[in-house]
Amino acid sequence: MANNNKILKSNIFQRTVYLIILVALLFKFYMDERYVQLMDRSYIGLPYIILYIIPISILIIQVLKNTYLGWFAFILMYLFVSIFIILEIIRDFELSYRNSSIADYLISLILIIIILLSLLLMIKIKPDKQFMKKPSMPTSPK
Repeated sequence: MANNNKILKSNIFQRTVYLIILVALLFKFYMDERYVQLMDRSYIGLPYIILYIIPISILIIQVLKNTYLGWFAFILMYLFVSIFIILEIIRDFELSYRNSSIADYLISLILIIIILLSLLLMIKIKPDKQFMKKPSMPTSPK
């Protein structure tokens, strides 16, 4: 277990996780059918371009310089998105509970578990305090 924590706390591992998420988000941005209408407002009131720029910026910062502040911003964003997705899943079942099968419930349950486990992973890869400290100035010998 201690070896797993050492891997999770590795700067290279953390940056790789953020890079994978960044590539997936950029791919989603490229493949999104709304990419031509980026100034249109989303259902939460923000333009679609903002919904991409904020997480992409945070992820670029985390890939280039793994900071505690960037991690915290990413966790807040991921927590917001996770809660929103889970509430949407629940709302969809409330609207169509008569047409839902057991397989629909199981797929949704698996999706919710994956979201919560990935949130736990993001929490576990918090940068060590050494990444948060400013480098100290060398002292001259007397």
